[in-house]
Amino acid sequence: MKRNRYYPVFFAVLAGLWFAGAASPQSPAPDRPAVSARIVPDTILIGDRFRLTVEVSKDLAKVVDFPSFGEAGGPASRDTFEVVSVSAVDTLAREGRKHTVAITYEMTCFEPGSYNLGHFPVLYLDKNVMDTIYSAESLSLVVRTFEIDTLKQQIVDVKKPIHTPLQFREIRGYLLWGLLALALIGLAVWLFVKMKRKESFFAPRPEEPPHVTAIRALEEMHEQKLWQNGRHKQYYTVLTDIIRTYLEGRYGIGAGEMTSDEIRTALRAVGLDALEYDRMDRLFSTADLVKFAKFVPDPDENERLYSDSYYFVEDTKLLPTEQPRPDAEESEPFEKREE
Repeated sequence: MKRNRYYPVFFAVLAGLWFAGAASPQSPAPDRPAVSARIVPDTILIGDRFRLTVEVSKDLAKVVDFPSFGEAGGPASRDTFEVVSVSAVDTLAREGRKHTVAITYEMTCFEPGSYNLGHFPVLYLDKNVMDTIYSAESLSLVVRTFEIDTLKQQIVDVKKPIHTPLQFREIRGYLLWGLLALALIGLAVWLFVKMKRKESFFAPRPEEPPHVTAIRALEEMHEQKLWQNGRHKQYYTVLTDIIRTYLEGRYGIGAGEMTSDEIRTALRAVGLDALEYDRMDRLFSTADLVKFAKFVPDPDENERLYSDSYYFVEDTKLLPTEQPRPDAEESEPFEKREE
């Protein structure tokens, strides 16, 4: 057990003043403080604790100081005792100018034997002169140990640890850390494979063809039944926006920022046939009348313009070119191959 460092001075004072105090304790003068000390219990087993209580009766103006056990040094017997704790100085009684104060040291001992500690010293300051006064009682302590009869005592082997079943909470932490390690290893392998193949970590999704996006948007709009509920302006706004987006993706025309006349000019430049051009001309002309002149087309016109838009997308969509088979012979479109 680790020894406490608080007791060296206590035994230093006892050793230094042993003979003067133990042989003939001073009788306190009428104006000097009176010191009383006791050990409870005065007989202990080795390792048990005991309390050393010191009481001082003094005048209110007198100053006393109890030993401090925080300094290094002391007699060779300092390893015998250990100061566990020291209480605060407490006032026990007051009678006029006479006060009684006390302090308690809780201690223990790890060496068996009988100890005569003599009279307990207390420092006393009188007119700027430091003096020492002693307790009237002489302190003694008996430390006993266990008596073991080696003839009757049977020596046995050390017992093995008790076998207990394994519980999940004991391995839960290992499992969690193991799963995390496996996940990190898997991520590292995936990144390594990607780097070896020179692929991007997050490959972008292939872009959807413009006609697929337009057809789906037209069908979703048709299910909303906008013009059937009197929302003609919203109907033609959504319809022309779908066609503008399709023209941008199909022909590269910035139709989203163009007026209707600019769109017509751009459509002539891309070489549309007359039928498809007339469908777009009729759509944007009617849409302008509805949005700006509060024109209300009849139901047949609304459905016809929807059909024109639908078939315009279907008839002008860009089809993927067919790739020739690897085993097919190369053809010469303009010259006849010589045999």
